[in-house]
Amino acid sequence: MVASRRLGPGATVLQADLDRPLEFADCEFDLIVCALVIHYLSDRRRALREFHRVLRPRGRAVISTQHTTADWLRKGGSYFDVVEETDEWERGGQSYPMRFWREPLTELCDAAADAGFVIEGFSSRSLPRRCVSGGRRPGRSSDAKRA
Repeated sequence: MVASRRLGPGATVLQADLDRPLEFADCEFDLIVCALVIHYLSDRRRALREFHRVLRPRGRAVISTQHTTADWLRKGGSYFDVVEETDEWERGGQSYPMRFWREPLTELCDAAADAGFVIEGFSSRSLPRRCVSGGRRPGRSSDAKRA
């Protein structure tokens, strides 16, 4: 796993299927990092509730998602709709359909709050013009704390 190699022996990195209940005890972790994954899950609210369940009191979750404005500008429609989308990704000469959920940032924030998190901050890069035309997708991250 890339994360294990980057972090070294000082950190334990675990991988889990977020479409299923997590197989960990309540209050087992200090930190959850969910990088550019949440928008691929069919039930983001359930995943956030599970994150909250397995975090210790005062534990933190760092969650990033693709930039919601970039998808809206690229795909059209209403920014405020919650829509399942499919993009075609190419790798090694093969094309793969990638399903994801496009939703306004308020939906993800509401889901985090409903799960019991307190959002302490946001970080967002400006939206480069190339993102609108289908280039690199920037991430949007937030740091949420277990209440």
